[in-house]
Amino acid sequence: MLNIHTHNALPDAIYNIRYGKQGDVQGWSLAIDNIVGRSYDGRIGRECFGGGAFSVGVHPWDSAAVAVDDAFVSLAEKASFIGECGLDKPCGIPIYVQQSIFEQQIVLAEKLHKPMIIHCVGMYGRLLDMRKKSSSPTWVVHGCYASKEWIREAAKYDMAFSLGMRELCRPRANEILTNIPISRLFFETDEADNIAEVYSFAAQLLGMTVTALDAQIVQNYQQLLCRDA
Repeated sequence: MLNIHTHNALPDAIYNIRYGKQGDVQGWSLAIDNIVGRSYDGRIGRECFGGGAFSVGVHPWDSAAVAVDDAFVSLAEKASFIGECGLDKPCGIPIYVQQSIFEQQIVLAEKLHKPMIIHCVGMYGRLLDMRKKSSSPTWVVHGCYASKEWIREAAKYDMAFSLGMRELCRPRANEILTNIPISRLFFETDEADNIAEVYSFAAQLLGMTVTALDAQIVQNYQQLLCRDA
């Protein structure tokens, strides 16, 4: 079961490196080495530090202290995704600081032609405005809890959406899940580790079997990579 975003070294997962705040290169290498992928596309399971697929980004929480430097670019060149990065209104760091670091990562994603994993809290309007101006490949909004109207509009601009148990257990979960185009849907564990639980819960809400949902998400991932090739 494909896991589009996790901070843990799990099978069939895109392992996230929170650049500047999460271990060191040796630690990242060991974590990535432990990922065993099913080679959905040749990226999961390929050699990146000798292991599986990963994303790397400067998180908005770290945007006042961490730079998009040469070491970051070197990691980004090996990554399958840039991120998680984005905007977080309540985190306490000025939005102009967050946006500056985010924009640098968008430019890099455009240059390297890599999709992005997006973190967004309370800034969905600005995020969509920025997306409309960007030519970078698909943005996957992780932990998405936006309005159904925003989701419908964002999907028009090559945005995809990832949900975990935190989102699926909230009051508007069914509304959000059923308004995401099925071809734009992904699932994640984020800081948790049970992706099977996420798929099982989502399948019940969607009225699908877990097997059918799993097949759909793999297809979504393959199509994302084809669009972004």
